[in-house]
Amino acid sequence: MTRSSGYLEVKVPQSDWTQRVSSVWNLSSTKVIEIVFPKGTAGENFRASYARVEEAEKLLASGHYKQVLTSLRLSFEALAKSHGYENPGKDFFESLFASSHQEKKEKIRDALTGIYRFLHLGPHEQANHPSSNAQPVVTRQGAQLALTLTYAIFEYITPKA
Repeated sequence: MTRSSGYLEVKVPQSDWTQRVSSVWNLSSTKVIEIVFPKGTAGENFRASYARVEEAEKLLASGHYKQVLTSLRLSFEALAKSHGYENPGKDFFESLFASSHQEKKEKIRDALTGIYRFLHLGPHEQANHPSSNAQPVVTRQGAQLALTLTYAIFEYITPKA
């Protein structure tokens, strides 16, 4: 007779997980974003930048909302540097959509630039609620918004394998 520890380890590709496994459990209140990193240098650059996003998730769980935004900002900065840009400004974001229609390229560039600017609140937030003249406070909701947007952005901008 063989003894078992009671655990069965099964590796299921995430796309199968979301389509076949989690749906059976009726996890309708859970959303999963799947990011597939391509092989090679491009994939490694995205994977290295995404490590900061995972760090931000842990910071959110620990209540370090200011640091969540900072970690996400650093994630974009690392990605821009890996693409040869000094920072993730308009030129970098537009380069990610070089083959897109001009109007789409401009609108997505402006959206990503705005979100990146939002992440700059991290190093500038105040520990307590500010008076009317003080700088803004980063709340859990703000940190969660930034993290969710960053997940969606990475899913959108990561080259498909």
